[in-house]
Amino acid sequence: MSPDDVTALNEQIAAMTRSGLPLDTGLELLAADMGRGNLKRVTTKLVGDLPSGIPLDAAFERQGRQLPRYYSALVAAGIRTGRLPEVLATLSQYSITMSQLRSTIVTAMIYPAIVLVFSFALMGFMSFYILPQFNAVYKEFGLNLPWITQAAFAVAEHPLIVGIVLLALLLPVVVLLIASRLWPGARRVSARILYRLPLIGTLVRSARLASFAELLAILVEYEVPMPEAFRTAGLACPDPIMASRAVLVAEDLEQGSTLAGSLTGRGLVPAWMAWMTGQGARHGKLDDALRQVANVYRRQVDSRVAILRSILPSFIIILVACALMVVFILSVFAPLYQLLEGLSL
Repeated sequence: MSPDDVTALNEQIAAMTRSGLPLDTGLELLAADMGRGNLKRVTTKLVGDLPSGIPLDAAFERQGRQLPRYYSALVAAGIRTGRLPEVLATLSQYSITMSQLRSTIVTAMIYPAIVLVFSFALMGFMSFYILPQFNAVYKEFGLNLPWITQAAFAVAEHPLIVGIVLLALLLPVVVLLIASRLWPGARRVSARILYRLPLIGTLVRSARLASFAELLAILVEYEVPMPEAFRTAGLACPDPIMASRAVLVAEDLEQGSTLAGSLTGRGLVPAWMAWMTGQGARHGKLDDALRQVANVYRRQVDSRVAILRSILPSFIIILVACALMVVFILSVFAPLYQLLEGLSL
């Protein structure tokens, strides 16, 4: 299920829980009004499980990968503490916040991507339609062309070869993306490469840390055992590096280590975040400390998104303009000046 589907399902269940309505009847009516899709399939399965005596949290857990693991863990915590309506309301707010965070990143990337595609299209037009005309003129006059001009004309004369070379250069990226869905080692490699990208890497890393800290705060607030909370928050994180290190922290906590000691040196979170959460745990305000951390990283995301929207498109435009100037001044206009000088003699 998509994050929006999870949010929609959770809001419906939260509304029925707050109103004291029977979930099995409400979900059955809800499923009848839905069209096809994952949301209808999950709702239909829940309708089949609840009347047979399966608890709500177990019914959610039976959905497998259709629902995030943290969902069933928090529902179980809500049932155990008698605060299920509050838990569901908090889950709705969390889902909406994370959806807005993802939407912010995606929309920030769209404008630079459009500028980049347009720039490549412009360069392709100049290379494959304008340069051949100059090439025909220079051949007619038999000019001795410099190497950069010959290279530019060779690219314009053999677009298929250029396309094959570009595809060959992109092939490792495509292979890594496909392998990252199948092999955990490739996922870790792709994550490390992503984090090394200027601006974008820090943006994605901050967004994932904000999501991790926010979910961990919710799990702690509703009294999920600390080792289970770290495992659940780690599995919910799309970063395989964070997920594996969260498991190590959970194992340390199970062996009796303090939170600050478990976080220190594991590389799960930055040192300042480990110190802050350790102080929060010591004073009994761990959930508040984690929410403060999440707010810090969300503000970092907002500031980097603003930079991405304002600076990156301008940088791409300047870079493409400089490339076009180099191509045309050095490879086209320099021989043209030589030709005009020869004709004037």
